[in-house]
Amino acid sequence: MNVNHDGYSRRLDRVRDIFGGLEANILKIVPVAYNEKFPFPFNNYLYKVTLRNPIGASLAGVQCGTTAAPTDADTFILRLSSLKADGLNNENRIQNEVASSMLARQALVAAGLERLVPDIYAWAPPTSLESTEEKHFGWIISEYKNGSDLDKCFPTLSNEKQTEAVAQMAAILYALQNATLPLSVTQVGGITFDETGTMVSGQSSLTEDGPWSDFVDIWISKLRKRLVAVTDDASKAAPADNQIFQRIDAFISHGGIQKLLSGLGASRCLIHGDFTMNNMLYDVNDGRITALLDFDFSRVSHPVEEYQMGLYDMGHSMLDHPSDIWPSIVANDFSSPPAGLKEEDMTLWKRAAQWNSIAREKGVFVPGDIDGIGQLKKLEQLSDALAAFETGDPAATAGPSDSDDETTQKRQVIVKKVVDLMNELGM
Repeated sequence: MNVNHDGYSRRLDRVRDIFGGLEANILKIVPVAYNEKFPFPFNNYLYKVTLRNPIGASLAGVQCGTTAAPTDADTFILRLSSLKADGLNNENRIQNEVASSMLARQALVAAGLERLVPDIYAWAPPTSLESTEEKHFGWIISEYKNGSDLDKCFPTLSNEKQTEAVAQMAAILYALQNATLPLSVTQVGGITFDETGTMVSGQSSLTEDGPWSDFVDIWISKLRKRLVAVTDDASKAAPADNQIFQRIDAFISHGGIQKLLSGLGASRCLIHGDFTMNNMLYDVNDGRITALLDFDFSRVSHPVEEYQMGLYDMGHSMLDHPSDIWPSIVANDFSSPPAGLKEEDMTLWKRAAQWNSIAREKGVFVPGDIDGIGQLKKLEQLSDALAAFETGDPAATAGPSDSDDETTQKRQVIVKKVVDLMNELGM
């Protein structure tokens, strides 16, 4: 049985219970963006809920971050935030999404764009963090937006329409990067509400750490967590490995990260966290983006973080792009493609060149705008390499049929990569 199919009926029961509490008479419940063959637990489960009777009067927008629903509203999106999702922090995950959505909505309107971020009418955090049962899932009821998934439409559009869509994306991102942050949100990390309903800094959905004073502290925390994970069990590292980890720890303790990232500056802005065409709706007839969705990974941080997980479809993700494109991104130079680029990578390089040109014209921050972006990329690579030790040597790389010699060879590759990166970073 598929991992997401288990609990399917219980999630529907949860949907019925939520709307039943609003005295709603449900006509139809339709799962949205649900793939039965997806091999991992979904982070969220979305449902288009159509009612027989409008319940706008029951959704008066009295909660923090909400808006009163139209009195004749009878179609909504219900988002269940899964407690079974791997690696997510549910402490104030719902609150973070509600607050981030509100700030993004205000920013887009202030920039003269349409109300692309769906209004939120009601929400509730998980009823328990000790149990992952569906009945405890937190939820958000929001506005239903029309449109088709942009990532599916984009390949079918003419070159002119594609360029227009990319320009719209750039305008949206510019607005987010220039969103006004409340004075009460003083740190980087997630956003939540205090007991008075004021937005304040809090933990993000991606880690249980934070909030932090600045972007450098995020990296110090991230690398220290990696070190703890690989040194808290003697079986996870050989003595030679521990010498490597001690070098990294000493580098952190003596201000190495601060010096390494000094070129990034102290910029701080609203980060969507998954800014891709997959999270946008598009009207094919009108040629316009109609919605920006999914603020589950949103946070306040340095603008470069938008490129750490998002924009991979624009060839600009720091984690998910062909390495041959990276020099062009760093140099802000797409005058000519790298030699020997594969056909599929050439398509992405052209997309990256298009994004770089349009985004910079719109005033959008791009990775090549900052000193030290190369060092940050190497830190990302070091963090990923250290992660190979976390589950114990050599589980992260060894195959089930590997011999001892093959396992040793794979381990040596990891160690060499870590040491090479340390040397390049001056550790």
